[in-house]
Amino acid sequence: TPGSIRIRYLQGLALVVESRIDQAAKTLEQEEPGKGESSDESDQARGAVDYDAAIISKLHAAASVFASLESTDPGRTEAELQLAYCFFTLGIAYRLQGRIDLATPMMEQNYALSLRQYAAQPGAVDRLITLMETRFELLRLEIKFSGGDLSMARSELLDMVSVLSGLESSVAYDCYRPRIDGLRQICLQAIKVIGPSP
Repeated sequence: TPGSIRIRYLQGLALVVESRIDQAAKTLEQEEPGKGESSDESDQARGAVDYDAAIISKLHAAASVFASLESTDPGRTEAELQLAYCFFTLGIAYRLQGRIDLATPMMEQNYALSLRQYAAQPGAVDRLITLMETRFELLRLEIKFSGGDLSMARSELLDMVSVLSGLESSVAYDCYRPRIDGLRQICLQAIKVIGPSP
């Protein structure tokens, strides 16, 4: 159907944007300030996250399409999942640009949709992981930019690590191993940054 064709096209677009986000994040992680790099090299690294406005605009357009398809999708499942994914991708893109005022509402909308999707299928491991990935991104924004409660954040991150570790015994673990292990690792890193509880 025309709707499903548009969904596949926009899924492809989202994957391209995600690839650019991952590459930009790696570039920034590898950059070492104070090591004598030239201003051109520094500008190039920062430019990696200065996304083409047209691509971000297309991603917003994709979100609009999925939002409109949501009303015609009987179960709202496919359109809603892709709408949440658009919000998630935009949230990360804006965070990497330092535009926290735009990143936060994107992640909040994504979290609300992910929570609804998980509530509809609480036994679905992929939806549980997606929900935790989104919650981690919100915690990252709260901890780094909003001065959130570090003690509560630490407790929530520890709970997430416990849940993720429990998934190792799940029959779905092999299917989602990279996402489970990756999320657990960054949760542990965040806990280390926060430090021990007082």
